[in-house]
Amino acid sequence: MDLLQLLDNVDVLEVHGTRAREIEGICFDSRRCEADFLFVAVAGMKSDGHLFVPEAVRRGAKAIVYEKEIARHASYTSIRVRDSRRALGVLGKNFFENPSGTIGLIGVTGTNGKTTVTYLLESILREAGCEPGVIGTVNYRWGETVLAASHTTPESFELQRLLAGIRDAGVTHVVMEVSSHALELRRVEDCEFDLGIFMNLTRDHLDFHGTMEDYFASKKRFFTDLLAGEKNGRRQGRIINVDDPWGRMLAEELRPATGIVTFGIDSIAFIQAKEVQLGLGEIRAEIETPAGAFPIRAPLSGRFNLSNILAATAAAFHLGIPLSAIQRGIEIAKPVPGRLEKISET
Repeated sequence: MDLLQLLDNVDVLEVHGTRAREIEGICFDSRRCEADFLFVAVAGMKSDGHLFVPEAVRRGAKAIVYEKEIARHASYTSIRVRDSRRALGVLGKNFFENPSGTIGLIGVTGTNGKTTVTYLLESILREAGCEPGVIGTVNYRWGETVLAASHTTPESFELQRLLAGIRDAGVTHVVMEVSSHALELRRVEDCEFDLGIFMNLTRDHLDFHGTMEDYFASKKRFFTDLLAGEKNGRRQGRIINVDDPWGRMLAEELRPATGIVTFGIDSIAFIQAKEVQLGLGEIRAEIETPAGAFPIRAPLSGRFNLSNILAATAAAFHLGIPLSAIQRGIEIAKPVPGRLEKISET
């Protein structure tokens, strides 16, 4: 790809050297650099990519993106940017031709329930005749492909690469767990989401965020910054659990905006559960939506899983999936491996 085309929308401060280069690939790990690659020097938590610029050049890199001062040489193009980590996501989006722009992308965030919601939505989407993929804690999967998950949400460039492979495989929708680390480190900044789901917030990851308020602020930015407009002419959706106190706060702050779908068991919401029966390995309830109600009998346990069912229902409802497909998808969904699985004694 032409270097100038690759740098589109990157916040470039200065360029030294020729811009007339063809770039064959991008790396942010110097060990993966090859001939005619662009190397992005990112200052990480454990190591600083700026220290590995010489190795990247030795391996064949012909362009270097950096934010700290580095030694420059005529043999490669040096591109100083305001934020290397942000540049990495934009470069990935450009290099892989914006893969999330042509597939349905659903982000699920919150402390608990993300993985189960991805399994439920995967089942619902398949029942609706779609080709779903999942990027999450357990693995990354689509079609017959299953990859081990390196992170809940991959680094920005790797995420764009992954989405491109999923798109090229004919997948129509991707359900992705969006961690607070990914939001804070801006890994999903250059993804185009159709909707986002807020599950809940409990005391976790405070070693990273410091306070619950900072933890909430990280989650909130997903809904205010990345889901505040339209995608392909349709308003982006914001699905919020109003049984959770942080969810109620988020819903209240977003209330003037459109594209909000609330869900809850105890709270008044767009998507609600009535006539609830919680048994061992089974949930029965009547799910009420603005388009009508339907009964469910799901092979899951616990009140928290009923909340997960409501989240998946609300998201599917926003996507326009028929209630019959939502009902069937919930009832045949497989439980998350290792999460309260029912084990026979025989």
